[in-house]
Amino acid sequence: MAEKVFVEGITVKKPSEKAPAWIKMSERINRDEHIEWLKAQAVDDNGYLTIEIKESKSGKLYAELDTWKRDPDYQPPGSTEVKPKSVSPAVVEDVFDCGVDDEDNLPF
Repeated sequence: MAEKVFVEGITVKKPSEKAPAWIKMSERINRDEHIEWLKAQAVDDNGYLTIEIKESKSGKLYAELDTWKRDPDYQPPGSTEVKPKSVSPAVVEDVFDCGVDDEDNLPF
């Protein structure tokens, strides 16, 4: 299991009991601290990184960097590599042979 990478500069809290039902959490961001932390992180091919909001065993919310990466050699169970079939030139000629020798004699 990979080591946890906690997001620096963000404090995540459950909403107050008086908060409306549509508020699910609150975050406080220390801009300067968070920007420095962000600059030090690697991003994916699209320029993103994923932060997950998790709940500790004690019930406290926290932000953790998702460091999961797909194994580039991974093959789903039962999948096989699809290779293009080679076709002989004679077969290609048969497919395109519609019995017309001249374009002027096309029936349409």
